Amino acid sequence: MIRIALLSPRGPLYRHRGGIWKKSLRYSPLTLPTLAALIPPDIPYHLTVLDEGIDEIPMDLKADLIGISAITGTAPRSYELADHFRRQGSCVVLGGVHPTLLPQEAGRHADAVVTGYAEDTWPQLLRDFQQGNLQALYQQQPGFKLGGRPLPRREVLPGGNVSVAHTIEATRGCIHRCQFCVVPTAWGRPIQHPVSEVVADLKRMNARRVIFLDLNLIADVNYAKELFTALIPLKIIWGGLATTAIAGDPELLELAARSGCRGLLIGFESLSAGALKE
Repeated sequence: MIRIALLSPRGPLYRHRGGIWKKSLRYSPLTLPTLAALIPPDIPYHLTVLDEGIDEIPMDLKADLIGISAITGTAPRSYELADHFRRQGSCVVLGGVHPTLLPQEAGRHADAVVTGYAEDTWPQLLRDFQQGNLQALYQQQPGFKLGGRPLPRREVLPGGNVSVAHTIEATRGCIHRCQFCVVPTAWGRPIQHPVSEVVADLKRMNARRVIFLDLNLIADVNYAKELFTALIPLKIIWGGLATTAIAGDPELLELAARSGCRGLLIGFESLSAGALKE
């Protein structure tokens, strides 16, 4: 029996302690539920999942293998936890966008580093660990696809502690290569879940309000139109991220509204043409 712990360390914006709100003003993340779903069923394990944005991570946590997902804002805390639990005798794995960009730095604080997406590498890492053959670096190979993957195990995180408990993704990545954005460097080309699998996941959740975590849900217009059309019968209310391009396609905008879209986050880096050109 392998004792596995999956941790999402807190950052400056998401701290569990303090504040006047009964719930954290954030949505439920998908990374840890996805990693939980990817554990091979033939490996006997006991799983602990902790998001430090809504919970405490006990410093006496006992686990054989601890996986920590880190973005740059949480990297200092991630390294602090990784060093601590390694001193206690646990094997520590670091993954996420920051270790993907700086694997050598992350490697100084971990027994293994996972770069890129983890759908293939995380199960392999667990099998290697079980066999006593853990590698120092696991890298996602080219040609990665999202279709046919296990659905996230959302039940591993308490949904009652966040303002929006139901989150989902249809796509990953973005077609644009903005200089300020980490996505093109860290994650490469955009990839998509089959629309049928997105719909099946929404039906399984049985949620009325949903946030799409996609960085640019309308990047592939034909895919977006297919997705929005498939959402219409579900009668959900959803929000997500897009670009101003949605305003230039009346059919796409109408389909988004009919599918239940009630809000889109659109980033304007500047309203000055001169600043944008510079």
